[in-house]
Amino acid sequence: MTRKDYILIADAIGRTADGIPYYIHRLAAEMEDRQDRPWSADRVPVLLSDLIRDPRNPLTLDHYRDRIATYYPDRADQEGVLAILDLLSGTDSGLPRGTLLERLEALRPKLQLTRDRTVELLELLEKDHYLCRGDGGTAFASGILREWWNHAREGAKRA
Repeated sequence: MTRKDYILIADAIGRTADGIPYYIHRLAAEMEDRQDRPWSADRVPVLLSDLIRDPRNPLTLDHYRDRIATYYPDRADQEGVLAILDLLSGTDSGLPRGTLLERLEALRPKLQLTRDRTVELLELLEKDHYLCRGDGGTAFASGILREWWNHAREGAKRA
């Protein structure tokens, strides 16, 4: 491999890992451990998808789901958080705040949350680094988390 190949792979690792040091390290370590070389930049996103779907949970992404009950002990809040994350996981660029609130409003009476409490939960999820607000509205803070959420909650969103 050439120096340019290494630079392209390093760039692909950084982009694929959303610039998050832990995931950069995990991707690089996984590439080192695997015997299916040579690596190329276009294989890095495929590797991430494989790791997200790996039942051994090598990226320890389950903690994002597991900690919801701890951080949001009220059952109505838990259901609201799950609904918010489920709705946003279906979009690449997020949703404008008004659209998101309208879609959540449509889930009532199943969701037992006021509009004010829903806004508070959105703000808490931003502080907790699940979500971020940008030009396109509210979205997952990390593409890795969004992809994993889609995978982990696939059956729950259809129910």
